[in-house]
Amino acid sequence: MASPTAAALSLDPETTVSAPGQNVTSWETAASRDTSRAVALWRRFDGSHERIQARNLEAGTWGPTAILSPSTGDGGSPQVAMSASGTTAVAVWKLETGGTSIIQARWFNNGSWGPLQQIGSDVAAADPEVDITDDGDTALVVWRNGTGADRVIRAAWGHHGAWDAPSGLTSAGTDSVTPDVDLSGDGSRAVAIWRRYAGGVYSVEATEWAGSTWSPPQWLSASAQTSSAEVGITDTGAVAAWIEVRDGTYRVLSARRSAGTWSQENVLSPPGSNAYTPMLVTRGPAASLVWSRDVGGIRIVEASADSGSGWSTVQLLSRPEESSYDPHVSVSSDAASAMAVWTVATGLDRKVAGSRYANGVWEAPADISSVGQLAGNPVVHANSAATSGVGFWRGRDGNVALLRTTRVTDQADGGTGPVTGPKRPAAVSRLRTHITKSHVRVTWRSAADATSYRVVLKKRGKDGSRVRVVRTLSTKFAVTSGRFRVTVTGLGSGGRGPAVSKSFRVPRR
Repeated sequence: MASPTAAALSLDPETTVSAPGQNVTSWETAASRDTSRAVALWRRFDGSHERIQARNLEAGTWGPTAILSPSTGDGGSPQVAMSASGTTAVAVWKLETGGTSIIQARWFNNGSWGPLQQIGSDVAAADPEVDITDDGDTALVVWRNGTGADRVIRAAWGHHGAWDAPSGLTSAGTDSVTPDVDLSGDGSRAVAIWRRYAGGVYSVEATEWAGSTWSPPQWLSASAQTSSAEVGITDTGAVAAWIEVRDGTYRVLSARRSAGTWSQENVLSPPGSNAYTPMLVTRGPAASLVWSRDVGGIRIVEASADSGSGWSTVQLLSRPEESSYDPHVSVSSDAASAMAVWTVATGLDRKVAGSRYANGVWEAPADISSVGQLAGNPVVHANSAATSGVGFWRGRDGNVALLRTTRVTDQADGGTGPVTGPKRPAAVSRLRTHITKSHVRVTWRSAADATSYRVVLKKRGKDGSRVRVVRTLSTKFAVTSGRFRVTVTGLGSGGRGPAVSKSFRVPRR
């Protein structure tokens, strides 16, 4: 398990999005592709009913608070999705009135929220999830309707602010719950996932929309209890992740859909301890996944990525000595970089920490929120290069929960590492190059407090570099004639050590 490298996140001052003194009980956020625009939804009690409220971020300024749900019932389970440009968004929630529960929605267009709408006529609806296309013209909502064994999964398409009649994704009597959905940027494909009761447990089931109809549901798991099922569209199919409880242990599992069929499930979390709350995100052919896991009496946050050819080695994101949980991740458009945030427990207090992924390694965590405000449940939305993003979390002012935010930005490459905590690795010594006919073998002596090494090879006159992270004291590159510079840096839980470089020449053969 690789340890993080030096911290490389800087933060703007944190601010409060929700109204001071008004308790926030649940919330959801979304952002434009460049994160210059964002929207936050939350639920609060107005003295008579739970109301869904919203604010929009535009060019660094938060607009006024809008009340989206009516005063005739209690709003809950707010969800929101935003177009790539941020000019369009759609918000959905459930509204409970008396003994009924319906799904309501509003569209946001060019600075204002549209009229209140009811989606379908279901009266026992819950757990809505929503997604929107890049251009903002089409949205897709899924939810659970019914009670007991009659619970089913429903879906409805929205086009240019209007909603089609809902359709059923599961049949009556299937007892299906907790749906999730992902919609492709052009709206041509969608995948929905849920858990269905069978054989005494809730197993994972999914269906795909390929432009005209939903495919027959297909089982992804079997014969074990599941939870926290998530799904994401890829260029060639989809990826799903969930928690499976087997032999008393909670494990993170995943499956990939290709050519219309789901693969055999894969166990991703290391064996021997419980894992929780997987959070999945996909871009192009790739998928990234974070989760928390019990290790040595605390929880840690871990991550793995799949570029389309299989899941990578699990990497540690959180500080080893801090109990960390509730992770969230957002990735760049090319899936080569990412940002992640999570909650850290420090005694009775809570704070939010985060890290950035680049060049194959996670940077050492940076604290994002204040420590004393019982912060938690963080979310981050990264821009298309994952060099900047906007983060949200639940903070507290006395007994009042607030929605807090800040902008998170990548510092210049090569941070100095934390000032406290684990020691920063020392410099490597005796850096040597051994040139053969077609390769160069790079060797060095170990650096104190380093658990792995970052090796960068740069050829003079050529753009780009070759970067790899290894746990050994040597590595080999294929080379042609020319002048090169190799740089080796020790990595450890205390950050990134001093860089040591050596130039060399490969003669013509």
